[in-house]
Amino acid sequence: MNIDVFVLFLNAFLTTLISSVIVVIILRRKYLPAIRKMEQEQKNSGQQPESERSGTE
Repeated sequence: MNIDVFVLFLNAFLTTLISSVIVVIILRRKYLPAIRKMEQEQKNSGQQPESERSGTE
């Protein structure tokens, strides 16, 4: 097996892996608080009609 080909393949693989990890970290830091806020708002708005229903009964 040619060692140069192996080194090039390993370099490409590691570059892709490191880039993917960095992108995931950046996206989680940027969008996770927004996603949690939206889920909380959705949860609160989902509970509100139930309380209105129990109040009208």
